[in-house]
Amino acid sequence: MINFHPHVVHFPVALTFALFFYEAWCLVKKQGASANAKSFLLAFLLLGALAAVGTGLWYEEFMPHPHEGKAHEIMEQHETIGY
Repeated sequence: MINFHPHVVHFPVALTFALFFYEAWCLVKKQGASANAKSFLLAFLLLGALAAVGTGLWYEEFMPHPHEGKAHEIMEQHETIGY
């Protein structure tokens, strides 16, 4: 079975940068940011973040991985930082 988490996690990261650059562009151009564009970016950012968390939890629950040792400690730390 495919682990989708590494693929999905990049969408909210990219959309965060897109939102930041959109806001910066609007400040440079001295025009108000479109509420529709910000809402669109934020909505998809939220959906992407939920998908990233969901696929990460799904992978942890259903995919075989070691439940002890350093790899498990790193995965638990990754989960905590992700929240």
